[in-house]
Amino acid sequence: MKKSLCFLLFAIRIVAVFGQQSVPIVPPNATIERVDLSGMDENKLSPELRADIQRLAGQPYNPQAIEALTQDIQVEFPEYVAAATTQPGSQPDRVRLVLLVAKIADNDALKNNINSRYIVDAVEFEGDKARISDALNADLQSMVGGNVNTDQLGKFAERIRADNPSLMVSWKLRRSSAPQHVNVVYEVRKTRNTLTFNVANGTYHSRQGFGGEIWGLRYTNVPFGTLSFSMLNTTEELIERYAGYRAGYSFQFGHPRFRFGVEYSSFRSQWKTNTLEADSLSPQSPGLYRLRDTLSGYVDVRGSLNQFMLLGASARVEFTELDMQSPSVSFQKSNVLKGSVYSSYTRHTDIEGLEWRSSYEGAAGAAAIDSDYVYSRHEVKSELSYSRRSHGIEANFLAGRIGGRAPMYERFSIGNARTLRGWNKYEINPLGGDRMVYGSGGYRYKILTGFYDVGSVWNSDESGKVRQSAGFRLGKARCRNILALPHPECFSMTVGFPIHGGDARPSFILGMGI
Repeated sequence: MKKSLCFLLFAIRIVAVFGQQSVPIVPPNATIERVDLSGMDENKLSPELRADIQRLAGQPYNPQAIEALTQDIQVEFPEYVAAATTQPGSQPDRVRLVLLVAKIADNDALKNNINSRYIVDAVEFEGDKARISDALNADLQSMVGGNVNTDQLGKFAERIRADNPSLMVSWKLRRSSAPQHVNVVYEVRKTRNTLTFNVANGTYHSRQGFGGEIWGLRYTNVPFGTLSFSMLNTTEELIERYAGYRAGYSFQFGHPRFRFGVEYSSFRSQWKTNTLEADSLSPQSPGLYRLRDTLSGYVDVRGSLNQFMLLGASARVEFTELDMQSPSVSFQKSNVLKGSVYSSYTRHTDIEGLEWRSSYEGAAGAAAIDSDYVYSRHEVKSELSYSRRSHGIEANFLAGRIGGRAPMYERFSIGNARTLRGWNKYEINPLGGDRMVYGSGGYRYKILTGFYDVGSVWNSDESGKVRQSAGFRLGKARCRNILALPHPECFSMTVGFPIHGGDARPSFILGMGI
């Protein structure tokens, strides 16, 4: 009932916008003299739809045929609503038909309500051949008989792309033979070359400065793989500020999806005064370096259990050379084997959405692979997001442990733009720690999120101190993909207040393109 009322209000709005104060009574046996389209360029319509409109001219007035035509417009353009009205023609037994079209307000809930009025009769494919697994085909056919769910259609398109990396997949709705019924059509076409470029993806922290990708370039050529190159200058996730470049090549195929890749990075490191002083005083410091060069190779495999659940695993080997500046000028090697497993669950309806992600990563540096740093590292992550209409809750958890002597870039730190917001990580532990626990919870209403963070970073030979912070964030929970400059929806502002006995000095954080 609510969805029908929503659509009716939009139809009334269309009539009001175009100045149609009343709808004349159509004379019996009236003939359509001409058909006008208002609110949309006719060239945007498909050739078939334009032909259907042109065929109405000279035909007897048929309310059912006109209603079907307005439905065709809405099916072809889900972000629009359409209605029909008449004006007197040049003779008493003739009328002029006006198709009024208007764009729905930029409100995802309204757009979904319009689409969800339709019942799915069939799922079809057009264009190039696509490989569809039995499980995916069963999930696709499960839509038949149900209402249109745009989020679900997008998820299925992503799964088809994952199974067919050389193809681009999009979906559209096509009117079926029965009123208020549609067919879902997936359009599949081959893509050979894709070039994307973006700039200024990262964060600005009032006490730590900018951190992120200055610019990045990605070129994909099917079937040969993807080349990437990026310039970074960031202090976001590590104790050090590092600046330099990262280049990589990757190739993926098959189902489950396999990805192979190699990467090379070269970064110059800078250290805060707090870290330099702590390094000179602490015998447990692993040492600081000026340059960090890394060559790595990896393999990743992932697959979908169903339309909601994704599982994956990866293995990586890294060879890093460090140009040390303390405790003495020298070169050190940090060669590491890494492995990880991860999973995600995503489910959305017109009213609510649930997203959950978790991962575990283990790393080991050993003398057997010619590493000067011998250590083990374990880290677990978990994220939960639940939304219902304009409300949402968010939760995050991190924990980590290091055994042995790990280089500085492997040590844990919190107190940045994403963790323990409000604190400065250089005030917590300027050398990082080999133990870490962190948790965060938040409540969101529309674009305003209030949060509470708690966490601790410490070393195994000392007791940890728990720190807390609270604050708010203005910005959307998710932003659109970008090709160049960050989209306005990708900007956010966060204010975090550290909770302690002294004067609480807040931190201001600006998110850009994330």
